[in-house]
Amino acid sequence: GTRAYGDGSQVKTLRYYVYDGETLLEHLSTEGTDEEVTLDDEGKASFSLPLLKGMTYNILFWADRDEGHYSVGDKGIITVVNTDGHKIVANDESRDAFFAAFTGFDPTKVTGTQSVTLTRPFAQLNAFATDVADVAKSGVTLNKSTISTKIYTTLNPFAAEDAEDVGGLTDVIMFVEGENPKSADGQHLSMNYLLAPKGRCVANVTFTFNNAEGKTI
Repeated sequence: GTRAYGDGSQVKTLRYYVYDGETLLEHLSTEGTDEEVTLDDEGKASFSLPLLKGMTYNILFWADRDEGHYSVGDKGIITVVNTDGHKIVANDESRDAFFAAFTGFDPTKVTGTQSVTLTRPFAQLNAFATDVADVAKSGVTLNKSTISTKIYTTLNPFAAEDAEDVGGLTDVIMFVEGENPKSADGQHLSMNYLLAPKGRCVANVTFTFNNAEGKTI
């Protein structure tokens, strides 16, 4: 559902969490059964959930690379857990993820198969430069670049429409490993997936570019 840096093809692991209100029903969730669903090459999978008539459920679907970047905790709160001391490596496709959430899901209202489309919960922070070629001609090699900003570290997928769905605003530094630029055309310097609120927000971002000697330019 967002402009993609990657095509999502590296996301292969799908987990689902079924709640009675805020109580996790482990026998209906991958959390309790240790079962995971593997997505095919088209990012699709089919499976069954034995839900009961007369009950309504909150259901969370979460798909990622299973690299330990995110955890699903109490009440379905998703947390960014791997920031390495408030440091993140840019251009890291292993941080890609997709989700879908249902509140008050009534199984009696579904006939046959229910299709669910997962979308990214992120905004993408992309850094571009239009004069990289000119810098290179001057003999300067860009490397060890950093991007400093604040990121949200928690997501409540069941937040009400008029409620804030993200929290845990934290300072973070994102590193671009190796020499810049990363893109073939010399313009796209870096990309990061960052949790973002349902509406819109303004973020202050600081870009720092160093040359091969480690001096800021």
